[in-house]
Amino acid sequence: MPVLIVQGDRDRLVNPRNAEFMQRMLVNAEVTYMWREGQGHFVLWEEAGLIVDAIIEKFGGPN
Repeated sequence: MPVLIVQGDRDRLVNPRNAEFMQRMLVNAEVTYMWREGQGHFVLWEEAGLIVDAIIEKFGGPN
């Protein structure tokens, strides 16, 4: 199962180490881990274009 984890290193709502833990626990998944330096909890909004590109690359675009 493909999984994309996106984590900002300055997230104050979710400890960034939780993303590393998830990556270790998803042993049967094809994990792509995006560590975003200088980003907080709202990295999905702050870098929306980058995230969309990563999703399309990981999961494919519309058919």
